[in-house]
Amino acid sequence: MILPHVNRDDALEGLRLERLEGFDFTGEPYGKLFGESGATVFQHPVWLQAIYDHLLHDAKARPLIICGYDGGGQLQFLLPLVVRTVSGLSVIEPADLGVSDYNAPVVRRDNRRSLRRMDELKERIAALLPDHDILRIRHIRKRDISQWALFFPANFRQHDFTAHSTPLGGDHQSWRAGAMTTSFRRYLDRKKRRLFRSGDVQLKEIADRTDIRQALVGLAEVRRGRFKNDPLNRQAVRDFYSTVACNGADAGLSHTSMMTCDGAPIGRIFGLTHAGRYHMLLIGCDYENYGRHSPGFVFLDSLIEKRIAAEDKVFDFTIGDEPYKREFGTIPTTIYMIERPRSVPGKLAVLTHTLLRAARKFYQKLMNAPRSWGQTACILLSAVPMI
Repeated sequence: MILPHVNRDDALEGLRLERLEGFDFTGEPYGKLFGESGATVFQHPVWLQAIYDHLLHDAKARPLIICGYDGGGQLQFLLPLVVRTVSGLSVIEPADLGVSDYNAPVVRRDNRRSLRRMDELKERIAALLPDHDILRIRHIRKRDISQWALFFPANFRQHDFTAHSTPLGGDHQSWRAGAMTTSFRRYLDRKKRRLFRSGDVQLKEIADRTDIRQALVGLAEVRRGRFKNDPLNRQAVRDFYSTVACNGADAGLSHTSMMTCDGAPIGRIFGLTHAGRYHMLLIGCDYENYGRHSPGFVFLDSLIEKRIAAEDKVFDFTIGDEPYKREFGTIPTTIYMIERPRSVPGKLAVLTHTLLRAARKFYQKLMNAPRSWGQTACILLSAVPMI
């Protein structure tokens, strides 16, 4: 449904902007735009449609979709956003709602230069936005900074975490030789030999929709209690992943993989592929029965072998600095964000968050300092209330 507020400016080559409260991401206009945009897998039609269908109510969010059309009515860019209330403040943010790792605007490649020359574009976008306290756009890769800068005047700052990925190439053994340390390869080989001697171990990708849903239920069950604030504890999130897994399998987007031993599940991994890049999103293994075999490591190594055979170029472990990722020769990628307050309460909130981040960084430096000085400093710090 199109809201009444529509901007038109013939001086800007007929560019027409619209603010929408609903959009069919599975339709041809968006599919064509996405294919010509170079946006990330988390702006894929299947992914975004499932977010708006399943997660808005759970997150108490409202859709905010900004579209730009040329004079002929062709969709040229789209900003998939939401508005939600956080601690009493109205916050505009991308439609990730805790499940997307990379946020990017969806813009036709051949239009970026023209949009950059439109000096009034940012003002026109701002005029479309509803009243809000904070504009907060997280999980921005460096390559996408220039695209967000087309639409919002803001300074970008680094997140306190990074993303990790490992380039693939050649065959599996040559990749292992270049990515893993000798000691980790030997450790992994011992675990694999012991696991494979314990029974008939198979790795397969699940295609049947019923089996996919059952696999995701099993994945959520083995994760229960292992991860703090695991989003899979929420039914809406489980429904979201189930929809993406089923609809995405038909589109060649999603992959639900299972490793079994004599038919019994060892572990399950859910991921997405786009433009030669595999994104590992969810993993769950039966550590109670197979923990001595390091099933997570064995599963990931076997899955990477499969992705190399499928001619993927990158295995992306996505955001988060978990130590295990380094064992697979990953390269860290800096992630950025915009945090732009628009009201006095918003400014106070951003200032408070900034001070808290500074306090945490200072505390971490103290912990990494030489023991005698660090202990003394921590004693002094404990006598001062945290910001």
